[in-house]
Amino acid sequence: MAVDGRKYPVFFRDAFAAVQEETFQVELGDLCWGAAPSPAGNGVEAPQSTLLRGSRDGEMYREQHAHVQSTMPEDTRVLAMHLYSHATVLSSSGAVSAYPLRMRVVNVNTKYVRWMTLAYIPQVEAKFVETRKGQEVRLELLQRILHTVFRRSVLASHRGAWLNLPGGGRVLVAPSDLLYVCDQPEERAVMCLKGTGYIFPCTPCMVEREDS
Repeated sequence: MAVDGRKYPVFFRDAFAAVQEETFQVELGDLCWGAAPSPAGNGVEAPQSTLLRGSRDGEMYREQHAHVQSTMPEDTRVLAMHLYSHATVLSSSGAVSAYPLRMRVVNVNTKYVRWMTLAYIPQVEAKFVETRKGQEVRLELLQRILHTVFRRSVLASHRGAWLNLPGGGRVLVAPSDLLYVCDQPEERAVMCLKGTGYIFPCTPCMVEREDS
């Protein structure tokens, strides 16, 4: 990938293809599509404090679930994903220094949390990244890699896409990235998060820094 006259080797795979591969690695019963049921039972809604027990109990998942039900074809399911990248976790072949972008599928409910590697994001030279141009290059690299990895799933989030199920059959899904855990300023910008020193660090909302 060429940025500002410099070439960076990028290793990646399509996120939706990775989800399909992951789906075939589990049993059909390990796939959960709806929001987790209330533990109160008897049709009684449990207190909010007891509902947030896992990813499918969270507000983001429930909001996406409601959105998909109201805007997409009937029986379309939310395919929820969590993303993780940590620039201090480096992989080096001696010629390439990069850090991984990993993903887990929230709908896969197994005993152990399963993370898959989607891409290796190349490190920009330390001296160069200290300059303004170096920061711009690192930001462009990240955004272009994310576009390459997720462009198919972004389209599917609006139109829906068929996901083949283990043992046969398929289901129409709408992919959604619910969470991106990261540690670099460029990555924070992708999720519309401001830098330090702001009273309201999140662009879309008005939650104060101390509360968030």
